[in-house]
Amino acid sequence: MRWRRIAKAARRALADLVMAVRGRPARARGAGVYSGWIGPDGRVEEAPGTAVHVALLARFGESTKEAFFSKGAVRYVDASDHVSLELMSQHPVALGNAIEALARRWPDMADVDVEFRATPEVLRASSVEVRQALDRRRRAIEASAGPERPLNSAATVRAFQESIIVLAQQKLGRSLTAREHTFITARGGFLALEAIRDTVSAAIPSELEAYLNAE
Repeated sequence: MRWRRIAKAARRALADLVMAVRGRPARARGAGVYSGWIGPDGRVEEAPGTAVHVALLARFGESTKEAFFSKGAVRYVDASDHVSLELMSQHPVALGNAIEALARRWPDMADVDVEFRATPEVLRASSVEVRQALDRRRRAIEASAGPERPLNSAATVRAFQESIIVLAQQKLGRSLTAREHTFITARGGFLALEAIRDTVSAAIPSELEAYLNAE
């Protein structure tokens, strides 16, 4: 049903182009079908019709739609009375751009559908309801990811440990004993090191000394 409506609008757009070629004025922008891409950086490229997505990829320097989707691109079809978006369901950049586009370009559209490529899943509602659903999805992804942490490589772990040692020595006003030093360097996971760093930052010298010698 959705593509039937889009095809009908596409025929109207084709008629507009024919009239323009014959010297007759084409109808207004909202009367036909336009489709295009919203790039990861928010840039929009569009053209009349529905079979233009591959041709538009070159404007972004892309060769395949799969690679472009993986970077957070959003594909859309605007059929004047209906808007269809397609994106990767778990890509925060794509979700953010889809929300922004719906709010700016189609804020009052009553008929919007969003197709998630990975699931597959189709969400259909008004522009307002779709934006709310996409925002909930984006916030859930961001919450599950948590704060960004450095790569868990041996060199990065050592650097993190050394920064905690320097901080502890500054607070104690002396070098760490072998036992205190080992208390920090024996931990190699970032969650454990982050907890040690937070405790070292908050503790007063007497509390810090007891903490580093607790084991």
